[in-house]
Amino acid sequence: MTIKFEDIVKKEVYLHLFFWCLYITFPLLNYAGDSYAVLQWKTSNSNILLTIVFAYVCYYYFFPLKSKFKIISITIFTIVMTVLGTIVSKFLILKMIHQIDTYSFLTHNLATLGDYFFIGILFLSFYYIKKNYQLDQEKKIAEINSLKVQINPHFLLNTLNSIYAFSLEGNKKAPELILKLSDNFKYVLHEGQKNTVSIADDLSHIKDFIEINRLRWGEKINIIFTNKIENNQLQIAPLLLITFIENAVKYTSKLKGNYHKIEIEYMVKNNRLIFSCNNSFDKNYKLTTEWEESGVGLSNIQKRLDLMYKNQYNLQIGNTHAIFNVHLKLEL
Repeated sequence: MTIKFEDIVKKEVYLHLFFWCLYITFPLLNYAGDSYAVLQWKTSNSNILLTIVFAYVCYYYFFPLKSKFKIISITIFTIVMTVLGTIVSKFLILKMIHQIDTYSFLTHNLATLGDYFFIGILFLSFYYIKKNYQLDQEKKIAEINSLKVQINPHFLLNTLNSIYAFSLEGNKKAPELILKLSDNFKYVLHEGQKNTVSIADDLSHIKDFIEINRLRWGEKINIIFTNKIENNQLQIAPLLLITFIENAVKYTSKLKGNYHKIEIEYMVKNNRLIFSCNNSFDKNYKLTTEWEESGVGLSNIQKRLDLMYKNQYNLQIGNTHAIFNVHLKLEL
């Protein structure tokens, strides 16, 4: 499950609402049982609106400033707000809270300054926590986009070579292959740039990719694909599974002889994706530089899963009895 910007905003709003509810009711809770509890609560919150204004002017305006006079500006603003808050409190206390006989406005002035200092430090902490989180998310997004770019380069070249060969032979597969390749790269260029896509779109792209390779390899590779989807509108990161299939095709195509098998299963049940890809494997096959480079794709998938679905997936990769196995369980 990916984190959405809207969810982050909601959490921040809830956090701020919780804080202000606690701030406003704290004096009442602090003086609970005291006959002057309500009086103390009224006095403490006599300039609550100005306190809120102070907090958010600092939060949204002063804290993001990059001016070298930032500290001086905040200090002057705090002093001005303290004086204004004291004046407002004095007016409200004298006009609306009649139970007070004597009240030290100097003490209240210092208390107001202390409140603003506390609020300023607290909201400065909120600001830097939010800023660091945003920077972390931007870094993750940049890394994810970088990993996406590395997914398909050799596939394009190999397919174009096949189309060229078919064209020279006058093979009727060439036009269909061009159309499938066009659809494939439309997906990569458009849907592939999104954070998530629907299972329906992801499945369609995988089917096109498989069909391209059936056309390219003919009898050399037998690709068996099964899928069972309960909800095809669930969201998944684009271009996440295609590398497993791409590597399976690439490795199997290097083996001698025909009728090598690739078995792919794509299931979605109870908001969980279960994906497996098994292909023929020869442990004695000497890896070429080209194949070693394609292994970067598998490490990319691991990184993307860690970035986008941390603690929400189980990935197993291995080989047994001349079969290379990939098995992924992913909470959507």
